[in-house]
Amino acid sequence: MSTGPNPFEAGDGVRPAALTGRDAELTEVIRHLLALADGVAMPPLLVTARHGMGKTVFLNEVARQVRSHGWSPVVVPLGAGGELMLEVARGLAATALHRARRAGRSPAPQLAEARAVAIAAGADLPLDTPPADLGAGGVSAVLARALRAAGRAAVEDDLRGGPVVLIDDAHHAPADDRSAVLEAVASAGREPSRATVVLCGLPGTIPRGTVCSEVGLARLDAAAVVDAVRRPCEAAGVTIDEAALRAIARRCAGVPWFVQAMAGAAWPVPTAPARITANDVLGSVVAAEHALATRFFGPVLDALDADETRIVRGVADLGEQATFPAVAHLLGDPDWFTPERSALAPRCGTLVRRGVLYPDGERLCLALPLLDRYLRSR
Repeated sequence: MSTGPNPFEAGDGVRPAALTGRDAELTEVIRHLLALADGVAMPPLLVTARHGMGKTVFLNEVARQVRSHGWSPVVVPLGAGGELMLEVARGLAATALHRARRAGRSPAPQLAEARAVAIAAGADLPLDTPPADLGAGGVSAVLARALRAAGRAAVEDDLRGGPVVLIDDAHHAPADDRSAVLEAVASAGREPSRATVVLCGLPGTIPRGTVCSEVGLARLDAAAVVDAVRRPCEAAGVTIDEAALRAIARRCAGVPWFVQAMAGAAWPVPTAPARITANDVLGSVVAAEHALATRFFGPVLDALDADETRIVRGVADLGEQATFPAVAHLLGDPDWFTPERSALAPRCGTLVRRGVLYPDGERLCLALPLLDRYLRSR
């Protein structure tokens, strides 16, 4: 028997053939949104995870599930250099147009509020609808009013849920912009709200002192990894030995991206028997590591200049002790004890904004899991 197409594909935002190990997190997000729709005052919601943990896949699954509850979700990716408030405004405008068409009414009031958000943020949307009055209170207050207006439209349409804008890779935005969005969401959520914004990004996306509800996507446990591999194999009529499943679970370290890469590399060629053994997994290690080097670690490392590479290697070498002063001292910065004067501080800030590093209290952490091990192997 020949095998069919390889069901395992590692890539950013690529939905796995079997989405496993995220039921608890999905349930928590859905409950949060349903509570908002029922008039419960809820804090802003954030979804955080390191690269390769399936943030984008998770957001897309949230969007798919909340549609059945009356919400109108839109997932908006925020690339490096993207303008957070402008993307939120675009998301609100897109959902307003969609909902108005379904309800047979004019979207003008909600489009006016969305355009006001963009203008308050120093941009604009290409809409014929004049913007709403900006009023007082800055861009956060304008966004809060836009969310309330969108929520009122949902009530008028007799829908339980309203627009929900899911911002992917929110860590690319400046901290002040993230704070403004969270402040607006908190303000709008103090009254029955059927519209909201959910930020998703690296750990450390939450500005200090912000009260939020955080859903973190951790590494998959061994059972979830085995399920993610076994189910697609069974669906394709491919037998996989228990020893092979254990080998993949051990090598992938619970990282969903790695699961797909390693299972995909072990997939039998069409002319081979429809079976995966532990020897097949072992024999595919080189191909799997090539995929990680060229498609996961490589694109990030290749974009670094020499100084940025030294900083990243310093963080990797120091591990749990990688505070900024420790990294700067390791790299010979004479101002390591005064970040305000250090020449390395702006470079670290750039690496954080680009999603290469993230802060965890006083520590600097690598945003790519197992990057320290990869760097040591080179």
